Amino acid sequence: DPEQKLSKYAPKNWKASHGHGLDGNGRPPLVLYLRVQFYVDSPLLLRDGVTRHHYYLQLRHNVCNRGNLHACASTKALYLLAGYALQADLGDYDEATHGNRDGGYFQPSDYFPMQMLPEAEQKILQTVPVLHQGNRGISKSQAHQQYIQEASSTEKTPLTHNTHLYRLKQKKQELGSGSVWLAICSKGIHLYSEDSALTATFLWSNIGKLCFDRK
Repeated sequence: DPEQKLSKYAPKNWKASHGHGLDGNGRPPLVLYLRVQFYVDSPLLLRDGVTRHHYYLQLRHNVCNRGNLHACASTKALYLLAGYALQADLGDYDEATHGNRDGGYFQPSDYFPMQMLPEAEQKILQTVPVLHQGNRGISKSQAHQQYIQEASSTEKTPLTHNTHLYRLKQKKQELGSGSVWLAICSKGIHLYSEDSALTATFLWSNIGKLCFDRK
């Protein structure tokens, strides 16, 4: 409940505790996760550095959790994004720091969908450092901007990562999780087929009311 105070979710003795808000095991009573509510079309609209960083983290989360679910998960695009992400997270590639670690200096699961890792992990560990090196000289802020721009680009596919994405059933009798994607973005609501082809667009300027039939 966004209107509820956080203290309502914590134990009664939380405020009186001498453990700085931690429980008896030294762990916080709850973990607060931040999510993007409104996506934008361009990273240039994100002028504050902290805002841009958290927005980047949201898109990176989307890539890892949606990655192979739709067509924007082309292998080339995912590798390109990972190269920018390492530049944003670590800065310039340094041979002394990053070049002598067996198994890589990053966790592939932080940058790629889990579905890719069983077969592609070794290739990721070999290829992404080369892309990281190629981004030398780009500041972390610029890398954030490049990542956001690539993850939001419609040049490769109409279905981008800067959306709230939901899977729906086209028919009630349909088996599985559904064959239709509903994407909520800054311009409106888009519907996509299973292969990520755009099938319908509803612009916010043309929407007067949203309702849901529970039946």
